[in-house]
Amino acid sequence: MIVSLNEIETMVHKAARGAGLPWGLAEEAAQAARWLARQGLPFETPLASLLASQAWRANLVLDGTHLRPRSDEAWLCPIRAGAWLSDLGDIVPVRIDRVLWPILLLPFAARCACPVELAFAGVLLLTGAATFAIRQGDLAALRQPKALRVEVMAPASRDLEQARLLRPEGRVEVNMTGWSKLQSFEALTYVPASLESRLTGAGAAQSDND
Repeated sequence: MIVSLNEIETMVHKAARGAGLPWGLAEEAAQAARWLARQGLPFETPLASLLASQAWRANLVLDGTHLRPRSDEAWLCPIRAGAWLSDLGDIVPVRIDRVLWPILLLPFAARCACPVELAFAGVLLLTGAATFAIRQGDLAALRQPKALRVEVMAPASRDLEQARLLRPEGRVEVNMTGWSKLQSFEALTYVPASLESRLTGAGAAQSDND
C-alpha cells in the first residue's frame, strides 16, 4: 500500500497514543517513523513490536552519558532513549545499554548538527543532519530487534559508504504486516459512540435530523 509521509506520521502518533505512550513520546515516535520512511528504512515492524513491548515503562539509570535500564533483565525503549540523546546535543561519546530496535535511534542521532557514528552489534554507520553512511553489508543488520550496547561517537576514518536511501518526497510503500499491527494500536484511540460521549462533546448530543 502506498501512503504519504503525513499519513505515516499521523497514524503512528495515534498508534503510539493508543498503546499508552505519553503525548511527547508519541510525537517523537511519529517523527522518527517519518524520518525512517523517507530514508527507505523499515519503521513498521520495529514500532509495532515496540508498542507491544511497553518498554517505555522500564526504569532508567543515568550515569553521565551512560543510559541503561535499572533491571538487568529489562530493555530500553529507543524512543525514550532517543529523546534523551537529542537533549544531549553534540555531546559524545554516549553509551546506551540493552535497547530494543536500535534502528529507531537513528532519527534522533540524525538531529545532531555534526555527524556522529553509531555502533551496535556489529553495525557501524555515520549519520547527521544531511548524512547517512554505512559500512558495506551492514544495511540488513539494521533490522535486528535488540542491541546489548549502542555507542555514539565522534566520527573516525572508517570503511563507510555514502548511502542514498532517500525516496521521492510525498509517498512511500509500507509493509502491510507491520502497518496492520500499527493500525490495531491506532484503533484503541477510537471512542465508541454513546450518549455520554456525545453529551461531553463528541458529536451532536441529540439526533441531527430536522
